[in-house]
Amino acid sequence: MKDVGHSVIVPIVASIVYLALIWIGMRFMRGRPALKLKGWLFSYNLYQVLLNTYCAGSLVWEAWQSGMAVWGNAMSPLSGEAAGGATHRIAFLLFLHYQNKYVELLDTAFMVLRKKERQITPLHVYHHLLLLWAWFFVITQAPGGDAYFGAAVNAGTHVLLYGYYLLCVLGVPCPWKPALTALQLLQFVVCTAHGAYCLTVGNYPRPLVLLELFVQVNMLVLFGRFFRKTYCSGDVAGAVPPTAPASIAAAAKRVQEGASSRSSSSSSSSSSSSSSSSSSGSSCSSSNSRGRTQGGARLRKFQGN
Repeated sequence: MKDVGHSVIVPIVASIVYLALIWIGMRFMRGRPALKLKGWLFSYNLYQVLLNTYCAGSLVWEAWQSGMAVWGNAMSPLSGEAAGGATHRIAFLLFLHYQNKYVELLDTAFMVLRKKERQITPLHVYHHLLLLWAWFFVITQAPGGDAYFGAAVNAGTHVLLYGYYLLCVLGVPCPWKPALTALQLLQFVVCTAHGAYCLTVGNYPRPLVLLELFVQVNMLVLFGRFFRKTYCSGDVAGAVPPTAPASIAAAAKRVQEGASSRSSSSSSSSSSSSSSSSSSGSSCSSSNSRGRTQGGARLRKFQGN
């Protein structure tokens, strides 16, 4: 099913415009106040949750209805349809999943408009463009067979990911951030195993399987570094995944400041209690309390910078 009518010009132009708007947007926002986009972020994240729920659920349903296996569905090089009975609806769902990769570029647009330049790293930009191009080759070369599996897993993970972002926009505490990052890593491991399986069995075009493995290994390295640096080093407060929208940074900062405030209040109360026992103890507690307060202030100032 290579006649999808989708020219390579589309991702080329999109990539160039994406990079150009990042460069222009960051310079345009210099000297201007950051925009408050809570309503836009709410709508965007809600849209992503609903669309990815539809894609994941529909892909699984169509594969099951067509009698496809979880893995190992053969792809006919002539018709582009899976020998296991995949329908054109699966191709449509894969195309819809691919189209959403263009919409996801708004993640970066929100960062630019909210002046979250530190989050617009080369890895963030690379992540978005890599996935856009990977799915372009899938839908133009082999939109069927085992391609449904990667799209369903990715869409399902994004339901939880954007659901988390949505809760952060609403100010709802989300203590399961480490588990969410671990789930993303599990997604990459599963998809890497799937790619290795397809490479061994030969049920999907070899160049696309190699492309999948390249993408998944890249994501494993990117998110693995983030997970190790953030959660294994103990620096959890304020941690933001490499591809998170700008709303998460603000939410994480509010949580961190609230925790620091409670810690300072607790230290102050402890110091007051110990001062009633002895004057020397009071002096020592007061000195330690001031040291902790000043250290906390310096830490918050450093993190704020």
